[in-house]
Amino acid sequence: MTNFERGEMLLREAAFCLSETGSAFESQEWNMVIRRAQEVVELCLKPIFKVLSVEYPKVHEVSGEFIRICGQKKVGLSTADGDRIATTSKWLAEKRSAAFYYEQLFTQEEAQFARDGAA
Repeated sequence: MTNFERGEMLLREAAFCLSETGSAFESQEWNMVIRRAQEVVELCLKPIFKVLSVEYPKVHEVSGEFIRICGQKKVGLSTADGDRIATTSKWLAEKRSAAFYYEQLFTQEEAQFARDGAA
């Protein structure tokens, strides 16, 4: 399997998780929205590593490394886009575990932020 094919598979998973994010939002399952949105962001960033022939870190939050690699490989990532990606990815990765184990109950506003960040 090529890096491009693996990247395509990850993006298909991201699309599936994005649809689950929408379903969870409609069902008012705010914690599930957080969880799925985090997966979407992670699964959208990691294929770019693959296409660039760079092994991605085996952690959930990769925005710092993503931005570094984009700069190194001369990928046209604006500062504003990089900041938005980093803010969203870091917030979601931080909240993922709390959402998964119901250590925190999230609000509709937080779920909307997560959903918008994943879209």
